Amino acid sequence: MPVAALGAGAAGRPWGTVLGAETELATCLACSMRTVERWRSQGEGPPWVRKGRAVAYRTGDVLDWVRQETRGLAKQPAP
Repeated sequence: MPVAALGAGAAGRPWGTVLGAETELATCLACSMRTVERWRSQGEGPPWVRKGRAVAYRTGDVLDWVRQETRGLAKQPAP
């Protein structure tokens, strides 16, 4: 999924201000909740924070992680 597709969070809020739940992360990355849970338990995946008993992900952290994990993109010519 292109990073640009991660541009808005739940209810259209800008990603920079959203702490997304695990379900939102799984949906945005087109993976299962089990994958997100496994990443977290193994210390992989994007950094996470705890909100009470819930786990959440800062949008900026997720975008940074996606950029770091992106492989094989063709270089774009300079404008």
